Amino acid sequence: HVTGVNIQASAATLLAQNQAITDWLNGSDQQMVSAVKIAGQGLLVDNSAQNLASGAEGTTDNTAWQAAIDSLANEDATFLAPLTATTAVHQQALSHVISYVDDGRRVFLGAALAEYSSGLSNYKTRVDAIASDRACLLVQGCYGVNDAGNQVLLAPYFTAALAGAVQAGLPLGVSLHRRDILLNTTQLEWLPSKAEKELTTQYSLLALEKAPDGGGFRFIRGLTSWRASDSPYRTEMMTSVAADELRKRFKTGADEFIGLAASPLNGGRLLSKLVTICLQLQDDGILVGDENNPAFKDAEVKIQGDTIRASIQVNLVLPINFIGITVTANPYQGVFISTTL
Repeated sequence: HVTGVNIQASAATLLAQNQAITDWLNGSDQQMVSAVKIAGQGLLVDNSAQNLASGAEGTTDNTAWQAAIDSLANEDATFLAPLTATTAVHQQALSHVISYVDDGRRVFLGAALAEYSSGLSNYKTRVDAIASDRACLLVQGCYGVNDAGNQVLLAPYFTAALAGAVQAGLPLGVSLHRRDILLNTTQLEWLPSKAEKELTTQYSLLALEKAPDGGGFRFIRGLTSWRASDSPYRTEMMTSVAADELRKRFKTGADEFIGLAASPLNGGRLLSKLVTICLQLQDDGILVGDENNPAFKDAEVKIQGDTIRASIQVNLVLPINFIGITVTANPYQGVFISTTL
């Protein structure tokens, strides 16, 4: 610190000292501070300690989101959950998971807060824009606790992240249908009526209901946003995930034969490999069957030049979504006899 100095006599020296300080700050191994010397300033501005001004979070635009999504290209990521309700970002994430079908990638998307309306029309508009078996849409916000310890209402895309975590933790062949979700709250943004529960299924929404025991919430159905058909292989998240696993195992098994001779010996080995994979898939509950309806059948391998074509029929697991119980009520008939002893 310099005090009581004749500025005219010391101007050059003080400017040099300021420049040295500036150069030291800019030359150190840190990226948080950029120092600039005020032009013509002789004395240090203030001898007292100075705190840096607080930074701002700034605005995350679509370009930043695209860069974040692209950064996952070489990561082992199966379930994505972008924390935004921006439609353009949803489409970016959807395009990404579609481009990585072989990796079995899927995305859990969430609507914005305060989009609820009678008839769920806003959510229907959103899910129609997604319309993919590789994505699902969460529509209810959940309560959480902020850094100050206060309960705050979080947008449905936070619930989507939780749903992705539940799906990631489920064994293959187990559906989100009726699975409980652990929330740090006893409330949701809104709870569906009986009619709205039907609409969430009709519109292919991933929604939550109050658990019967009153202790939490559970998923109404484990649905993707696919609405073009009723095919369970496209609409049921569980079955669609199982199909991804089946495809990955077949691909990994077949890759071992690339580069080998296109001979009957290797054709037979590939056929045996596919059967072994199917047996393992059956043990893992991904393929299901019995003596009359086997889990897989008609395995076939054909060699055509430098190409081997393999085919097989399988029974992929489906969730139990409905249970019908028939009760036949018969009138009681009894005969009473009085005996004298």
